[in-house]
Amino acid sequence: MTRHFRRLLHEEEIVGALFVGQWILFSDSKGTNWAQPDLYLVMEKSILLVECKLTQSDEAVPQLLSLYLPLLRHIYNMPIVCLQVCHNLRYVPKKFVSGPLELIANPGPGVHTWHYVGH
Repeated sequence: MTRHFRRLLHEEEIVGALFVGQWILFSDSKGTNWAQPDLYLVMEKSILLVECKLTQSDEAVPQLLSLYLPLLRHIYNMPIVCLQVCHNLRYVPKKFVSGPLELIANPGPGVHTWHYVGH
């Protein structure tokens, strides 16, 4: 997956800074903890936050929306779109996209799903 995003950056289909496996230290009511989003892309006006799963998982939604999104919003103070990328679909998602470029061009709330079969 990282290779795909690096290729998009190299071919200048998207412009931004790609962070892969970046550890984030944070403190909340439960104490001091670490979080590690799979990857996120900081662009000029927004952030694309990506969670990679071999098989589509409902657990990705709270992980993205309740942990990673608030942390990145606090750090960057920018709009954030969330994308779950999976190789195996368990069901047809409500917010299905054909790839990250579609989501960047047409951002929306919630978690979007991309069925990535490799290129």
